[in-house]
Amino acid sequence: MHFSFSSTDLVLKAAGGVTKFDNVVSECWNRLHDTGQLRYKLQPSLVRFTAGPSTARILILVSNGYSLTQCSLIQSNPNRFLLRRTPIAPTSLDEPLTGFSFTRVKSNEVICTLAETNTKQDPCTLLVNISPFTPLHCLFVPNPENLYNQYLRRSALKSAIKCILLSDNHRMCMGFNSLLAHASVNHLHFHLWESPDYLWTMCTELLPKRNLQNYLEVRGHPVDNFARELTSLEDLENFVDSIWRVVEQCQILRIAHNLFLARGKNTGFLRAIIWPRRSVYTAKSLGPTDANSSANTDGYNIAVAELAGMFVVASDNVAEQLAQHQGLLSALEDEKLPSDVTSRLVNELCGDTVM
Repeated sequence: MHFSFSSTDLVLKAAGGVTKFDNVVSECWNRLHDTGQLRYKLQPSLVRFTAGPSTARILILVSNGYSLTQCSLIQSNPNRFLLRRTPIAPTSLDEPLTGFSFTRVKSNEVICTLAETNTKQDPCTLLVNISPFTPLHCLFVPNPENLYNQYLRRSALKSAIKCILLSDNHRMCMGFNSLLAHASVNHLHFHLWESPDYLWTMCTELLPKRNLQNYLEVRGHPVDNFARELTSLEDLENFVDSIWRVVEQCQILRIAHNLFLARGKNTGFLRAIIWPRRSVYTAKSLGPTDANSSANTDGYNIAVAELAGMFVVASDNVAEQLAQHQGLLSALEDEKLPSDVTSRLVNELCGDTVM
């Protein structure tokens, strides 16, 4: 399906309505899911909430340290770990694309091709994620035929931002994992998904970032971050530029990074949060009993969803372990960069031109 849009279709302030884009994604994703086209069906328990760790599949937890007073979410989803594509184990931030690419997916995995009218930008493709962790879990692939590796370009960033702005769903999220930050496929892509509830990074107020003019932050998050909020569509280019400056500096300094795009709960405006983080040289976990000795065997991976407040884990036991003894906070803290690396990144950004 070909989906054409223009700037008039972009939603500045999400109000929970349904746009043409929302209809296309929902109708196609649900049809593919309900007719068994994905590797598994999401269980009803995956969208049910309870007050604490028990046998439930989704747990709402409140963490007290580091001012994490908003709710974090833990989802036990064994199929996501057992029935996914085999993840890669990258050795650098900018590796050439080899092996699998999204040009090889089956035709029935394609939801639509997105093309903006009156522009020269190449079309982008929206694919169903055949190993989903929530309803509407898709993969946004910028210019797939160009076979870009998982190394972000400004044009791809802008296309992704416009894609999420096509939705009026206030719980729609978008995320990018760089190589060495738990990207599992080395073909340029973003994740698009509907969160079962607001994640705490969508609820918390963004505050001015200390020592860095023009940026905001999720104050008190265990991993240092850089944030911006789009409050006017006329400011879209500046919004893209401000995010790109952080990503580009991470690339120059060889710092792994995750990028989260979502609506603020209280404002409806799109916010972007970038986490520069430690590099990970092992493949994503396929579960706590993963036979692949080169892979993480924790039963979870700290990628963009987890940094944003949604932990997807391999079993109920892993969920309960994280829920106890500050496990959630400890897992996030482990992803922090050394302070000298963070300081160098901030100093480089301070030298940029004023936005």
